[in-house]
Amino acid sequence: MYQEYMKHIPVPAHRGSVIPCTTWLGLGRSVKQLYKQPLHYLTNVLLKQWDQQRVGSDDEHRPLDAIIHPVKAEALIWITEEVHRLTTSTILKKKKPGGVDFNALSRHGYRGGPSVLTVPPPKVEPNWSWSTGKDRNDKEDQTESYEERERTRAAVTEGEKLIGVRNPQLRQMEKEKKDASFSQKEKRKRDRGQASRGKNYVEEEKRLLRGSGVYSGFDT
Repeated sequence: MYQEYMKHIPVPAHRGSVIPCTTWLGLGRSVKQLYKQPLHYLTNVLLKQWDQQRVGSDDEHRPLDAIIHPVKAEALIWITEEVHRLTTSTILKKKKPGGVDFNALSRHGYRGGPSVLTVPPPKVEPNWSWSTGKDRNDKEDQTESYEERERTRAAVTEGEKLIGVRNPQLRQMEKEKKDASFSQKEKRKRDRGQASRGKNYVEEEKRLLRGSGVYSGFDT
């Protein structure tokens, strides 16, 4: 049986040899020939995945030994191989499917990242009932009392008075602008050069035609 065969093969001591390599699968084949040991099929699958992850990245056309030192790459392969063989041995002992041996990973310096197992339960019980489409905010549902409305109105009034006291000139200009008649507004526009003048539609049509390359003397 394959698992039984792999379980009894010891992982060789790492020689620290420098093996030139361009891909992970190529390095795996070189390691297999150098140590004369087969690699676990899960190790080959993982090496293939690492090569596929390089496709489309900046390191796609760079050789592997230019990205990672061959000694470190070889050590990583043997660490992975040891984990897979120990996992196979654990599966055969328990006779049930298992995962990666995290103890073996921790011995080689691997540390786990964030996990959903450490997420605390929600403090507020979620409501999974059908929603009406409205925002369920208890504070917005509460009606404002008469005293609160009066306090808000008084605060707004005081704020407007304070603005008028601090900026009397601006307030006076806004009042004059609001109370100005139509002729006064037009005069103010003419003084600023913003008055709208009547258009000569004949000249406007001739200008548009000249822009299109049509020249005509029909109105002369």
